[in-house]
Amino acid sequence: MASKNKNLQNFPESPSEEQNPTLSPVWYSPRTKSIAPSDSNILVCISRLEAIIKTTVEHFQKWNLAEKRGVQICLHIESIKSKAFELINSSEKSKDFTLYPSAMKPQCKNLAILSSICHDISVKTKDSLRQLKSLSKSPGSSNVIFYRSWQLPEYIAFLEDLSNRYEKEAEVKKAVAENIPHCTSKSELIRWTSLWECPQYVDAYVSALFLYFKEETANKNNS
Repeated sequence: MASKNKNLQNFPESPSEEQNPTLSPVWYSPRTKSIAPSDSNILVCISRLEAIIKTTVEHFQKWNLAEKRGVQICLHIESIKSKAFELINSSEKSKDFTLYPSAMKPQCKNLAILSSICHDISVKTKDSLRQLKSLSKSPGSSNVIFYRSWQLPEYIAFLEDLSNRYEKEAEVKKAVAENIPHCTSKSELIRWTSLWECPQYVDAYVSALFLYFKEETANKNNS
Protein backbone atom coordinates (compact mmCIF):
# COMPACT_ATOMS: atom_id res chain seq x y z
CA MET A 1 0.00 0.00 0.00
CA ALA A 2 1.46 3.35 -1.02
CA SER A 3 2.02 5.80 1.76
CA LYS A 4 -0.22 8.85 1.73
CA ASN A 5 2.30 10.94 3.66
CA LYS A 6 2.52 14.57 2.66
CA ASN A 7 5.74 16.39 1.85
CA LEU A 8 7.64 17.07 5.07
CA GLN A 9 10.07 19.59 3.62
CA ASN A 10 8.26 22.49 5.26
CA PHE A 11 8.60 21.03 8.74
CA PRO A 12 11.90 21.68 10.56
CA GLU A 13 13.84 18.80 12.05
CA SER A 14 14.79 20.64 15.23
CA PRO A 15 12.91 22.94 17.65
CA SER A 16 12.44 26.50 16.52
CA GLU A 17 14.89 29.10 17.74
CA GLU A 18 12.74 32.01 16.61
CA GLN A 19 12.45 34.74 19.17
CA ASN A 20 10.83 38.13 19.13
CA PRO A 21 13.44 40.77 20.03
CA THR A 22 10.73 43.32 20.79
CA LEU A 23 9.55 41.30 23.80
CA SER A 24 12.70 41.39 25.91
CA PRO A 25 11.88 41.69 29.60
CA VAL A 26 11.38 45.19 31.00
CA TRP A 27 12.01 45.10 34.73
CA TYR A 28 9.29 46.76 36.76
CA SER A 29 10.18 49.61 39.06
CA PRO A 30 7.85 50.90 41.79
CA ARG A 31 8.62 54.37 40.43
CA THR A 32 7.09 53.50 37.04
CA LYS A 33 3.80 55.32 36.64
CA SER A 34 1.08 54.67 34.10
CA ILE A 35 -0.96 57.41 32.52
CA ALA A 36 -4.24 57.86 34.36
CA PRO A 37 -7.26 56.61 32.38
CA SER A 38 -8.91 60.02 32.15
CA ASP A 39 -11.30 59.42 29.26
CA SER A 40 -13.76 56.83 28.02
CA ASN A 41 -11.48 55.65 25.20
CA ILE A 42 -8.83 54.51 27.67
CA LEU A 43 -11.42 52.86 29.92
CA VAL A 44 -12.71 50.89 26.93
CA CYS A 45 -9.13 49.87 26.07
CA ILE A 46 -8.54 48.66 29.62
CA SER A 47 -11.74 46.61 29.63
CA ARG A 48 -11.08 45.00 26.25
CA LEU A 49 -7.43 44.37 27.00
CA GLU A 50 -8.39 42.55 30.20
CA ALA A 51 -10.75 40.31 28.22
CA ILE A 52 -8.10 39.60 25.57
CA ILE A 53 -5.48 38.75 28.21
CA LYS A 54 -7.88 36.36 29.97
CA THR A 55 -8.78 34.66 26.67
CA THR A 56 -5.14 34.41 25.58
CA VAL A 57 -4.11 32.66 28.80
CA GLU A 58 -7.10 30.29 28.62
CA HIS A 59 -6.30 29.42 24.99
CA PHE A 60 -2.70 28.60 25.88
CA GLN A 61 -3.86 26.29 28.66
CA LYS A 62 -6.30 24.64 26.25
CA TRP A 63 -3.54 24.25 23.65
CA ASN A 64 -1.27 22.52 26.17
CA LEU A 65 -4.02 20.10 27.19
CA ALA A 66 -4.77 19.26 23.54
CA GLU A 67 -1.09 18.73 22.85
CA LYS A 68 -0.60 16.39 25.82
CA ARG A 69 -3.71 14.40 24.96
CA GLY A 70 -2.53 14.21 21.36
CA VAL A 71 0.77 12.66 22.39
CA GLN A 72 -1.10 9.88 24.20
CA ILE A 73 -3.28 9.24 21.16
CA CYS A 74 -0.32 9.22 18.76
CA LEU A 75 1.45 6.67 20.95
CA HIS A 76 -1.72 4.56 21.04
CA ILE A 77 -2.01 4.65 17.26
CA GLU A 78 1.68 3.80 17.00
CA SER A 79 1.15 0.77 19.22
CA ILE A 80 -1.87 -0.45 17.23
CA LYS A 81 -0.12 -0.02 13.88
CA SER A 82 3.08 -1.64 15.15
CA LYS A 83 1.17 -4.79 16.09
CA ALA A 84 -0.33 -4.81 12.61
CA PHE A 85 3.15 -4.58 11.08
CA GLU A 86 4.27 -7.56 13.17
CA LEU A 87 1.54 -9.66 11.58
CA ILE A 88 2.64 -8.92 8.03
CA ASN A 89 5.18 -11.75 7.92
CA SER A 90 3.58 -13.80 10.66
CA SER A 91 2.26 -17.29 10.01
CA GLU A 92 -0.77 -16.27 12.08
CA LYS A 93 -1.81 -13.63 9.55
CA SER A 94 -5.38 -14.25 8.44
CA LYS A 95 -7.28 -13.23 5.32
CA ASP A 96 -8.87 -10.49 7.41
CA PHE A 97 -5.51 -8.82 8.07
CA THR A 98 -5.52 -5.03 7.65
CA LEU A 99 -3.22 -2.08 8.25
CA TYR A 100 -6.29 -0.21 9.47
CA PRO A 101 -7.49 -2.11 12.57
CA SER A 102 -10.92 -1.10 13.86
CA ALA A 103 -9.38 -0.14 17.22
CA MET A 104 -7.52 2.65 15.47
CA LYS A 105 -10.58 4.45 14.10
CA PRO A 106 -11.73 6.21 17.31
CA GLN A 107 -8.15 7.21 18.07
CA CYS A 108 -7.76 8.83 14.66
CA LYS A 109 -11.08 10.61 15.08
CA ASN A 110 -10.01 12.02 18.46
CA LEU A 111 -6.67 13.15 17.06
CA ALA A 112 -8.46 15.00 14.26
CA ILE A 113 -10.63 16.74 16.88
CA LEU A 114 -7.54 17.85 18.80
CA SER A 115 -6.01 19.13 15.58
CA SER A 116 -9.14 21.19 14.91
CA ILE A 117 -8.96 22.60 18.45
CA CYS A 118 -5.43 23.83 17.73
CA HIS A 119 -6.60 25.38 14.48
CA ASP A 120 -9.49 27.08 16.28
CA ILE A 121 -7.12 28.57 18.86
CA SER A 122 -4.94 29.86 16.04
CA VAL A 123 -7.92 31.58 14.39
CA LYS A 124 -9.18 33.09 17.64
CA THR A 125 -5.72 34.40 18.55
CA LYS A 126 -5.51 36.10 15.18
CA ASP A 127 -8.88 37.73 15.91
CA SER A 128 -7.61 38.94 19.30
CA LEU A 129 -4.63 40.45 17.50
CA ARG A 130 -6.99 42.25 15.13
CA GLN A 131 -8.91 43.64 18.10
CA LEU A 132 -5.72 44.88 19.74
CA LYS A 133 -4.59 46.64 16.59
CA SER A 134 -7.98 48.30 16.41
CA LEU A 135 -7.69 49.44 20.04
CA SER A 136 -4.28 50.95 19.37
CA LYS A 137 -5.94 53.42 16.99
CA SER A 138 -7.97 54.95 19.82
CA PRO A 139 -6.70 58.47 20.65
CA GLY A 140 -3.98 58.37 23.32
CA SER A 141 -4.16 54.60 23.90
CA SER A 142 -0.76 53.73 22.43
CA ASN A 143 1.06 55.78 25.10
CA VAL A 144 -0.67 54.29 28.13
CA ILE A 145 1.22 51.82 30.34
CA PHE A 146 -1.13 48.95 31.14
CA TYR A 147 -0.43 46.75 34.17
CA ARG A 148 3.31 46.89 34.91
CA SER A 149 5.36 48.16 31.98
CA TRP A 150 3.84 47.27 28.62
CA GLN A 151 2.06 49.65 26.31
CA LEU A 152 -0.29 48.43 23.57
CA PRO A 153 2.55 47.97 21.01
CA GLU A 154 4.15 45.39 23.34
CA TYR A 155 0.88 43.46 23.64
CA ILE A 156 0.46 43.59 19.88
CA ALA A 157 4.01 42.27 19.37
CA PHE A 158 3.33 39.44 21.83
CA LEU A 159 0.10 38.37 20.13
CA GLU A 160 1.58 38.77 16.66
CA ASP A 161 4.40 36.39 17.51
CA LEU A 162 2.03 33.98 19.26
CA SER A 163 -0.47 34.04 16.40
CA ASN A 164 2.22 33.20 13.83
CA ARG A 165 3.49 30.33 15.97
CA TYR A 166 0.01 28.93 16.57
CA GLU A 167 -0.75 29.03 12.86
CA LYS A 168 2.43 27.15 11.89
CA GLU A 169 2.09 24.59 14.69
CA ALA A 170 -1.58 23.98 13.89
CA GLU A 171 -0.55 23.05 10.34
CA VAL A 172 1.90 20.50 11.74
CA LYS A 173 -0.81 19.02 13.99
CA LYS A 174 -3.16 18.78 11.03
CA ALA A 175 -0.54 16.98 8.93
CA VAL A 176 0.12 14.49 11.74
CA ALA A 177 -3.59 13.73 12.18
CA GLU A 178 -3.99 13.20 8.43
CA ASN A 179 -0.91 11.06 7.85
CA ILE A 180 -0.22 8.93 10.91
CA PRO A 181 -3.11 6.50 10.13
CA HIS A 182 -1.53 5.69 6.76
CA CYS A 183 2.00 4.90 7.93
CA THR A 184 3.43 1.69 6.47
CA SER A 185 6.58 1.42 8.59
CA LYS A 186 7.71 1.83 12.17
CA SER A 187 10.04 4.69 11.21
CA GLU A 188 7.15 6.65 9.69
CA LEU A 189 5.11 6.18 12.85
CA ILE A 190 7.96 7.44 15.01
CA ARG A 191 8.48 10.46 12.80
CA TRP A 192 4.85 11.58 12.83
CA THR A 193 4.50 10.94 16.56
CA SER A 194 7.66 12.97 17.20
CA LEU A 195 6.32 15.87 15.16
CA TRP A 196 3.33 16.07 17.49
CA GLU A 197 5.26 15.36 20.66
CA CYS A 198 8.11 17.81 20.01
CA PRO A 199 6.54 21.12 18.92
CA GLN A 200 8.55 23.19 16.50
CA TYR A 201 6.92 26.58 17.04
CA VAL A 202 4.80 26.56 20.22
CA ASP A 203 7.80 25.37 22.16
CA ALA A 204 9.67 25.97 25.42
CA TYR A 205 10.36 29.57 24.39
CA VAL A 206 6.62 30.27 24.21
CA SER A 207 6.09 28.66 27.63
CA ALA A 208 8.79 30.90 29.10
CA LEU A 209 7.29 33.93 27.36
CA PHE A 210 3.91 33.17 28.92
CA LEU A 211 5.47 33.09 32.38
CA TYR A 212 6.74 36.60 31.79
CA PHE A 213 3.39 37.60 30.26
CA LYS A 214 1.55 36.45 33.39
CA GLU A 215 4.03 38.33 35.58
CA GLU A 216 3.63 41.45 33.46
CA THR A 217 -0.17 41.36 33.80
CA ALA A 218 -0.30 40.27 37.44
CA ASN A 219 -0.77 43.73 38.94
CA LYS A 220 -2.53 46.78 37.53
CA ASN A 221 -1.08 50.24 37.59
CA ASN A 222 -3.90 51.71 35.55
CA SER A 223 -6.54 51.91 38.24
